[in-house]
Amino acid sequence: MTDPRYGFSTRAVHADGLPRLAGEVAPALHLSTTFARGSDGALEGAHLYARLSNPNRDAVERTLVALEGGANAALAFASGLAAADALLSALRPGGGGIQGARVVVEQGAYYGVMRQFHALAAAGVEVVSADLTDSRAARAALTQPLHLVWCETPTNPLLGIADIALVASLAHAQGAALVVDNTIATPLLQSPLLLGADAVLHAATKALGGHSDLTMGVLLFADARHPLHIAAAAQRDLTGAAPSPFDCWLLQRGLATAALRVRAQEANARAVAEYLCGHAAVLEVIWPGLAAHAAAGIVAQQMRGGGSLVSVRLRGGDEGAARFMAALQLFTRATSFGGVHSLAEHRWRVEGAQSRTPHDLVRLALGIEDPADLLRDLAHALSAC
Repeated sequence: MTDPRYGFSTRAVHADGLPRLAGEVAPALHLSTTFARGSDGALEGAHLYARLSNPNRDAVERTLVALEGGANAALAFASGLAAADALLSALRPGGGGIQGARVVVEQGAYYGVMRQFHALAAAGVEVVSADLTDSRAARAALTQPLHLVWCETPTNPLLGIADIALVASLAHAQGAALVVDNTIATPLLQSPLLLGADAVLHAATKALGGHSDLTMGVLLFADARHPLHIAAAAQRDLTGAAPSPFDCWLLQRGLATAALRVRAQEANARAVAEYLCGHAAVLEVIWPGLAAHAAAGIVAQQMRGGGSLVSVRLRGGDEGAARFMAALQLFTRATSFGGVHSLAEHRWRVEGAQSRTPHDLVRLALGIEDPADLLRDLAHALSAC
């Protein structure tokens, strides 16, 4: 069930390809760590050992390929950072890596990924940090031969938007592969591979799983023969960075309702963003779905919605943001996004002194609660600012 003529949710429900040996409707969970051989020594099925492959991992990878536009191969990992590390292993000098490698990374990329790039730089890779959401800065950064460009769009928490087609063209002109972190947008709202990217990363912990109860990462590739796919697959086997069968089963279950959840979250985000735009205590509202967003034109070209994150800057500054957070009753004060619970995070206080996030910014991650209840909670919290 990978036929693109079928809708997103139809593919999400039917693309796993697992046999229903007992006539079960829901996919079965396969917990075995090892698999039998016949009397001649040949494997009886497609699997040898769970670290290398497992029916549930195969099923969720098939489903992910069916959902991510332009994908021909998928690799599931124990976390998003494990997936990123497997990709970057192809660049490390020594051990099969590239001597003299040069890479460009979005300056607003996830802090865990940035730590990995700092480690690459310490190992001898030339790492250039650039604002790829600014087309002029992207053109200036991508002017020399490169090996890799790492783009995250939208960025977190400032929700900047990179022009994926432009960055892909610039990267390829310099001989580089383009990786796009598509976690915030999800495959429902954005298809980087169809815009020229070579690989896509998702922290499946977020909206793909959708219930804040699993930790996984996913890589998807336009071409299974791409060196990055080959290197990442080899690294997963070498390090044992594969997810458990149960987490794969949970992700499979989450994908079945992903479209319903993402659209409900987006509707809540729109209601929240529009409400906040008119409030006297608010300095700025950042949401890709707003017509006033700095990159609204690019959003209209490459996204199919604004997503579930809304960042709000409060006139009360750091202290006002702290009072706002303390007054919230329905929003949970927690990190992460993409789950069914609405969350709020005062990013500067969480990130600490090294943070580049404005002190007055609160990131709201919308869940699937009733919008009227969320707006009442926000109104109460804003009155405390």
